[in-house]
Amino acid sequence: MFLESVEPQFTLYTLSGFPSFAATERLEAEILAEADLDVTEPPSSGRVSPTTFHLALGLDGPLGMAASTVGPLADLPLGLALQAAGVDLAAEVDLPDNACELVSLSVDSDVERDTTGVTEALYRSFYRQAKRSGAQSAVVGVDPWVFDVLTEQYGVPFHVLGPPLVLLGRELLAIGGDLHLLEDGVRRDAPAFFAYLDQPAVGPSGLAPNAIPV
Repeated sequence: MFLESVEPQFTLYTLSGFPSFAATERLEAEILAEADLDVTEPPSSGRVSPTTFHLALGLDGPLGMAASTVGPLADLPLGLALQAAGVDLAAEVDLPDNACELVSLSVDSDVERDTTGVTEALYRSFYRQAKRSGAQSAVVGVDPWVFDVLTEQYGVPFHVLGPPLVLLGRELLAIGGDLHLLEDGVRRDAPAFFAYLDQPAVGPSGLAPNAIPV
């Protein structure tokens, strides 16, 4: 586990590893079945890129968590779901590989009312992971209202990659963009938010960011 940032009310850590746990593989199999994907083995068993977990911890325990992974879009969970929905990624999605996908993000609603900035800090950690990994694009599946918030309130010029997807009973929009174009858009339209995203990860004693065992 590595220290990522220290906020007034919480600390954010990242942890990378391959999702080979039995419970994770069962959940992945359920998601693949929900998406009507016919595969002989789950992608995680052969995935080259590890999953990165982003964990916001307060004094009394976890406040929020996200997970991200990097690779060719066609091999990522969102890319697999788009292909199952009939999208020809090569012909219809103009995004450079590799892509960094925000696979999941969860913040307790009661926590969010009492502790501000958890969601933003998790998104910033995802952005930093995309930059550190050398990803050329960023993708995520979100509720339609979240797409509106990201584009209108935070100035992130995501665009919709395909038809709405129904996963685990929820309708999600697959959105993404070239990382450089996303950065340019936020820098232009939401400079205060870009300055927040661009803050360096913490590193006591001058050590390199994200290289501090805790």
